[in-house]
Amino acid sequence: MMNVAISGYEAAKDWLVPSSQDERSLLHIHLGMGIFMAGVVFSKRWLRSGRAVLLLLTLELLNETADIASAWPDIRRWRIIDTASDIFNTMLWPSILWAAANIRHGETARDPEDQVAEDPTGDAEAGAAGLSESSEDGGAGLTGCS
Repeated sequence: MMNVAISGYEAAKDWLVPSSQDERSLLHIHLGMGIFMAGVVFSKRWLRSGRAVLLLLTLELLNETADIASAWPDIRRWRIIDTASDIFNTMLWPSILWAAANIRHGETARDPEDQVAEDPTGDAEAGAAGLSESSEDGGAGLTGCS
């Protein structure tokens, strides 16, 4: 049953996907970004959520598992290199965007002056950035951050 599913999936890919390795690499990049952005749109936490990256990684690993399983047990060195290249091409830009969103968010959460500049009351951004009011430091204290 599993062999039939994998064979059908691989046959569909062979019919839909170009045969040139350069075009396949480009397709991994574009489909990776498309799946990531769809995950971001459907996630209510936008770019900072790891859900879109995890969705993409899961789908890519399933895709590469099917590629390897279709050739099993005749796995050659070039197939492993191709698999690693496909995973890299698929995950590179979505991972960079996700990391950039989280790094920027982390900088904002660590710098109370930025929060005050963005929201003079400090209330709206405090909850979203992980800030809480503290009587000791005038409401600019950080909780859960080191």
